[in-house]
Amino acid sequence: LHTYKTIAGFYPETNQGLKALMKKPSSGPVPIDWVQLIEKVPTDPWQREYQYRRLAEGADPGFELRSLGPDGKLHTKDDLSSLD
Repeated sequence: LHTYKTIAGFYPETNQGLKALMKKPSSGPVPIDWVQLIEKVPTDPWQREYQYRRLAEGADPGFELRSLGPDGKLHTKDDLSSLD
């Protein structure tokens, strides 16, 4: 994600998700400079795609990655977040 930002100038939008690292976004903002950074969207240890959320402009680190944990349900005690 940091490499994407270095190249594009911004992080992908939440609706673009991690797929923006694999395929150039077709909805805005579309980066002028773009390169494919991954072959497939990464999965967590339970083989589910990570949940991605872009944070407000100026927030550090600028995004959140979340695993739904072993139960696969959002907003439960076993969720794992890059912000924790």
